[in-house]
Amino acid sequence: MSEGSGFPSAPQSPDSHPAGPRGAVPPSIDKAVQAIWGLIGLAVLNALITFVMREELIAQRRANNPSIGEVSDASILVSAVLSVVLFGGLYLLLASFLRQGARWARIVLTVLAGLALGSAAISIFTGSTPLLLVMALTTAALTAALLWFLWQQDSSAYMRAQRRRG
Repeated sequence: MSEGSGFPSAPQSPDSHPAGPRGAVPPSIDKAVQAIWGLIGLAVLNALITFVMREELIAQRRANNPSIGEVSDASILVSAVLSVVLFGGLYLLLASFLRQGARWARIVLTVLAGLALGSAAISIFTGSTPLLLVMALTTAALTAALLWFLWQQDSSAYMRAQRRRG
């Protein structure tokens, strides 16, 4: 019953769900998708920096590991482009499924974020160039933000609502 009116309260509509109206994407999911866009942008920037600094990076790797053979500019370019295309494409696909409420996409993003944090930690602790160190720290911070937004209460409520709906 409603307070003080003496009449029973109306049943809750599906639009009064804690994650907002059924089908409405909660802010935490929107922010997670924005973090994904940021990570894609960082990957593109990292690939450009790697290509521009390729001579310095190759020299640094050779100093640390003399058994490294010849590395061509073409192979660096191809690996940078492929990593961005594959990484970016996968993340865009997962972001699309995440916005639709696919719980599996959140789990896959969590696993990928864990791997990205591990990779960033390796970059941070192996003594790369200062610019790449800043990139690794920025990637780690953005990845941590992605994880934070993926697992907020409204994200979980949205995932549950989408599962019941579909």
